[in-house]
Amino acid sequence: MWSMSPIVPVQSDALINDQNPGGWGYGSTNTVNTFSRNQVAVANITSIESNFVKLLGNAFIQYKIADGLSYKFNAGLETSFDKINAVRKNGSWYQNQSPENSQVTDNRSQFFSYLFEHTLNFDYNLGKHSINGVVGYTQQTYQTDFVSGTGLFLAQFGGNYFTTITSTSNLPGDRTASGGLTKYLINSYLGRLNYTFDDKYLATFTFRSDKDSRFSPEFRTGYFPSGALAWRISNEKFFNLDWVNDLKIRGSYGVLGAANLNPYQYIGFLNQGPNAVFGPNQEGVAGAIQAKLASGDLRWEEKKTTNLGFDATLFNNKFNITFDAFRSVSEDVLVPQPLPGYLGNLQGDPIVNIGSVLNKGLELDLGYNSRATGNFKWNVAANVSVIRNEILELGNLGIDEATGMRRDYISSGNTRSQVGRSIGDFYVLRTNGLFQNEAEVIAHNAQADYAQPGDIRYVNLQDDGTTDDINNNDREFAGSPWPDFTTGLQFDSSYKNFSLNVQLYGAFGMDLYNDVRNDLDSYGYSNYRRAIDPWRPDNTNTSDPRLGVSYAAGGMPADRGIVSNARDNSDRWLEDGSYLRIRNVEVGYDLPQPWLDKMEMNSARIFLSGQNLITFTGYSGLDPDVVGVGGENINLEPGVDNGNYPSSRIISLGFSVGF
Repeated sequence: MWSMSPIVPVQSDALINDQNPGGWGYGSTNTVNTFSRNQVAVANITSIESNFVKLLGNAFIQYKIADGLSYKFNAGLETSFDKINAVRKNGSWYQNQSPENSQVTDNRSQFFSYLFEHTLNFDYNLGKHSINGVVGYTQQTYQTDFVSGTGLFLAQFGGNYFTTITSTSNLPGDRTASGGLTKYLINSYLGRLNYTFDDKYLATFTFRSDKDSRFSPEFRTGYFPSGALAWRISNEKFFNLDWVNDLKIRGSYGVLGAANLNPYQYIGFLNQGPNAVFGPNQEGVAGAIQAKLASGDLRWEEKKTTNLGFDATLFNNKFNITFDAFRSVSEDVLVPQPLPGYLGNLQGDPIVNIGSVLNKGLELDLGYNSRATGNFKWNVAANVSVIRNEILELGNLGIDEATGMRRDYISSGNTRSQVGRSIGDFYVLRTNGLFQNEAEVIAHNAQADYAQPGDIRYVNLQDDGTTDDINNNDREFAGSPWPDFTTGLQFDSSYKNFSLNVQLYGAFGMDLYNDVRNDLDSYGYSNYRRAIDPWRPDNTNTSDPRLGVSYAAGGMPADRGIVSNARDNSDRWLEDGSYLRIRNVEVGYDLPQPWLDKMEMNSARIFLSGQNLITFTGYSGLDPDVVGVGGENINLEPGVDNGNYPSSRIISLGFSVGF
């Protein structure tokens, strides 16, 4: 709605025609060109009613076989019944929209998952020796059934057909129906062994064998071991530091498996629509083509992590320190591999095990507990994390046409994930202010054919000496979506029956691509921000280029300078995304014990809390806590803000009671 041109009416009788019976305003080639949506029209023409019912439950039986040995059987069930009714009346809500007739669609689906777990638990203490653990087998099934029915061209029959479909046979006009089932299973064997000697030497060993039907048949089973050792040095006789109450040094190494993919990704689907001409009579015969390429050797993504750290409690248990240094390598990473459409890749890039990624970092947690004996008590905890990622390998991506060498990167939008760099680094043109006069345009040369004073000056990294020389070869890495560090703070306090909890979170040093500002500030056929400050001969102290339109009019050629100013592949749209957020504040009051005794309650508490109350940031978008573009490219464009819905500010009033 914010990008719609303000001179286009929301609705007018003068705009009524066969394609627009509601007379909604959205521009035209004869009036005002705009490619924005009329959201009021969308709300009137379409409607969706959704109903979701979810049931969760589990039950277990535990049997003590002997002292220290027990068997447990656990069964879990999750199911949901989903119903979505969508109505689309006749009409349009944006310019040049393809005709689409009235229809009503009913989608119904059921999700079903059940889990069976068999485990043997043991726990023995023999003097200074302590040993416990578990061995088991688990089986989990996920299944979704869905059916969809649609009635088309309903408006021409009159009457009220815009209601929930009970049967497609009851509807006039064209009818369609479809349905399907997706299902996958995971079977696992697992074991864990914990050993402690004299509360000083600790060891843990775990093992999992997981079999997942989402992978190719010959690669479905993965084996994932791990181990950890710890030494509580503070319990040694030679350790004699009165100000250290507890000190434990630890290290671990483990392998985890990841299955970040949907079922049937290893199968190439067929499109049964095309016909082929065969035989001496050249007759049309029903045929099929492969609509999506698939990798036939999909396997587990493995994450191998080494961790070293220590835990310490100091000064009569008032200070707590936890420190970790880790190095993690993810191998056979599952990502979509970009392929050209001429290879028959019509339904999106196939998921493949394409390479490996390194993550390494440091984490530090600090805590202080006042241990006050009076009415006022408080404690505070803070943490800081530094994490870096680096692409180690990307498999065979073919030859780079620009260099003639093996390609070592994946491009997605305005990001490039390249071997030796982080995932999703921004790869764009560099800007260098605005041209202030004709002499600067001529001196720059690379944009001399079309630029004017007030246009954006781009850095010409690959200069071939021509006057039309700004292209993709001039792009370079210009920022990272990954923060230099993240931090958090939690403060807890109480005074008599009152309590206060405050949580802060911050991320600093990352860049974000503001795609919303790109849409608004590119001077397209849309609305503009109130704070826009275009360059003019009498307004040169600005970063916004001159205002204008790019299309040809009155026999004049298109203004290429305006087109160049609107490039989306430049650092003009990159911003510092650092922020500090008050994530949660909660004030509570515990009812006094005499009140509880009268009401025969064990506990009762009233609380008022606020989440995401204030965010301190210089980012101009709605929310710097960006999750990426979504879909299959969310892992390749993590720092792109294309209109992510901001975190909601939530105020909660609650009352909890125990009997």
